[in-house]
Amino acid sequence: MLYAADFDGRFPPAKNPWNNYAYALAGSSGGSPGYVGLGGSTEAERGQSWDALRKRNAPSCFWCPAAIAAQPMHAGNLATYAMNLFVGGTGEGWPGNPWVPNLKVAQVASPSKTALYMDGCFDGTFYQVYVGADGLFPSSMHPPNLYKQSNNPARSLNVVFVDGHVETRRIADIPTAFTNVFWTPNR
Repeated sequence: MLYAADFDGRFPPAKNPWNNYAYALAGSSGGSPGYVGLGGSTEAERGQSWDALRKRNAPSCFWCPAAIAAQPMHAGNLATYAMNLFVGGTGEGWPGNPWVPNLKVAQVASPSKTALYMDGCFDGTFYQVYVGADGLFPSSMHPPNLYKQSNNPARSLNVVFVDGHVETRRIADIPTAFTNVFWTPNR
């Protein structure tokens, strides 16, 4: 919410080829130090910053210690949390994936019912940084059924809603239709 307040009410982009919410908050692939200012002007330097935090088991707003204990992160992961693509959008878009705007807080009709972030789904190699798919997207995104098949011994997810409250939801209770208000901000 602090990020949105500083960026004309917009959430960080959930995903695009050069950026995602973790890069937007921690340091962009273009060399920007990011909103919370993790260091590094090159990808290698930023990787060293992340690795140093991980090696010290430093607290982070990007990964859940319980998730890492259950399934260690791949070296390429920046986060164990996933963002709702329908709120964060695709930033600038890229070939084959049309631009979807990162929404403003005021554009979310039901902030207490719409997911913003949640525990990430481990697909066997990576924690997915975003979740969301639609007929508009020709490429495969990360649909909720991937969460139902994830390595999650608790069979539940912590979900942060747009209004800021957090709930633990059983995976079986996560809606699989992207038209549900849980995913779709304009419902």
